[in-house]
Parts: sequence; structure tokens; C-alpha cells
Amino acid sequence: MATGGVLTLFIAAPPNGSSVWVRVVDEVSGAIFEQEITADLPAATQFLSPRLFLNTGATAAAVVYDCAGIYFETDF
Repeated sequence: MATGGVLTLFIAAPPNGSSVWVRVVDEVSGAIFEQEITADLPAATQFLSPRLFLNTGATAAAVVYDCAGIYFETDF
């Protein structure tokens, strides 16, 4: 991803489900990545909250991150 890129991240997890769906859209190029995750999931009773974090694995100063917003929706 180039500097100035914009990604939209969607995460869908049905209540007490056995999988989580992740979709990432590169808003500049239109590229889409989708993946169903079925391993290493937290317990169905575990409360989850967002954690916004980026790292290159090298110099932390090389990472720039802006969050334009967070939207939550529930099936309950």
C-alpha cells in the first residue's frame, strides 16, 4: 500500500458463531481481500473491544495512522 492510501475494514462475527469474516477494501485501487477465520477465536462469552495499533516491525516512527471513524452494529 502506498502512502496516502485508504483502507476500509469490515469485521463480521455472528453471536456464538464459529467463524469471523474479515473484508479489507483498498479505496484507492479497488482491491478487495476477504477471509473467513475459524481458528484461534476467543470464547463466545468473551467481551471484545477495538484496539487500533500499527507497527512495521522496525522503526515505530515510520508508521502513520489516522482513524476516520468506528461503527458498531449488533444482532441483539
